[in-house]
Amino acid sequence: MDGSGWQPVYDILTGHGYHVSVVQNPTLSLEGDVAAARLVIDTQPGPVVLVGHSYGGVVITEAGTHDKVAALVYVSAFGRPGQAGTWSPPKTG
Repeated sequence: MDGSGWQPVYDILTGHGYHVSVVQNPTLSLEGDVAAARLVIDTQPGPVVLVGHSYGGVVITEAGTHDKVAALVYVSAFGRPGQAGTWSPPKTG
């Protein structure tokens, strides 16, 4: 869950002139991770594209309701259970 894994992507995008911020999720709770993302979104000067990998997909789904968010990109990521395009385990018993 370390944001440093995004360094190569950060380097490519900033090299092309994009403004990029990487959120380091505290990973104590979903609510805390969404709050961390929203704090970074608040500081951005314009529209934001959120990118999430794995569990980060759940975080960007929740943070993606922010007014500045223009798009969500899921990279081998999960959405919230029960959403279209997400897998939920079958009910048993």
